[in-house]
Amino acid sequence: MNKLLKSEILTNLLWAAFGIIGGLNYYKKAEYWICGIMSLIAIVHALRLFKNLFKNKEIVDE
Repeated sequence: MNKLLKSEILTNLLWAAFGIIGGLNYYKKAEYWICGIMSLIAIVHALRLFKNLFKNKEIVDE
């Protein structure tokens, strides 16, 4: 179970980083629609990352 949580956290972290980097890259090119989509991907996966971190903390505390 712990290994599954760690892999899920890593996956969400990588997707969030991909969204941030992609969003900034397309923002520099003035491609605002794609920038918005990439930023949305980053926000969604960052929220999932924080949710998994707090869930993981609750499991460890028990």
